[in-house]
Amino acid sequence: MTELEERDAFAAADVAFHFAVMDVAGDRLASGIARSLSKRAGESSRYYGAPGADAVRLTLEEHQRVYDAIEAGDSDAAAREMRDHIALAWERRRIRD
Repeated sequence: MTELEERDAFAAADVAFHFAVMDVAGDRLASGIARSLSKRAGESSRYYGAPGADAVRLTLEEHQRVYDAIEAGDSDAAAREMRDHIALAWERRRIRD
């Protein structure tokens, strides 16, 4: 698998994880909005930015914290971990002016 194929596969898995979490949360309106925003973001070069060498590791660690909170049945912790993950992921990807 080429580096580009690996990046694309990881991006697809990342989106799938987020959609799975939204499905578990059961908020159909938020899920629909997020899916629409995700599609638009994926079409933007500003979305991908320059995440850095450790982005995959950090993303997986953050996903694990979200998953662990869901598995433990702690919806407040899951929501907090997801909010933190989204903010941190955006900061990693953001193109600096």
